[in-house]
Amino acid sequence: MSKVAHYLQEHLMGEVMTSPDARRFFSTDASVLALTPAVVVYPRNENDVRKTARFTWQLAERGRVIPITARGAGSDLSGAALGSGIILSFPAHMHKVIEFDSKSGVVVVEPGINYAKLQQTLQTHERFLPPYPASMEYSTIGGAVARAWWSRHRPRSGPRARRPRAVRGAAGRGAHAAPRLHAV
Repeated sequence: MSKVAHYLQEHLMGEVMTSPDARRFFSTDASVLALTPAVVVYPRNENDVRKTARFTWQLAERGRVIPITARGAGSDLSGAALGSGIILSFPAHMHKVIEFDSKSGVVVVEPGINYAKLQQTLQTHERFLPPYPASMEYSTIGGAVARAWWSRHRPRSGPRARRPRAVRGAAGRGAHAAPRLHAV
């Protein structure tokens, strides 16, 4: 195990993998591209994501740049789920609805939640997100948000014009913003 992986394993609650099989699995997605990561991390919570971002920021300040790639189901056709550094794979542990306000339609979710399962949950409250992507049965909401599906497939006015307003994410030194998706 590399020094980076060893450090992460000691400081994260989630699993850290460097085995050839794990790295090979995450070297491809639904695209024709391939890129083998150095480390695969299955974060258990937001703190794991923040600690990973902070650690790589500290390494970058010392001249050692290790890219982080957030990954859902790997259903993207452009290779966006591939990276040579650290892959953060969210579906294993971070796949829950955190909060839902049926009156306002605001739903707070973790990035690894399956898009179709979120749709089912929202439908029980007579709410929905647009039916994009076509791969909704196996894609994750984190991947859909990362690919900005709401900006390409939304009407400009009316009740369906309201889409995700903010996304929480760790960046740089571990800073974050509040997450909000708005179901119609």
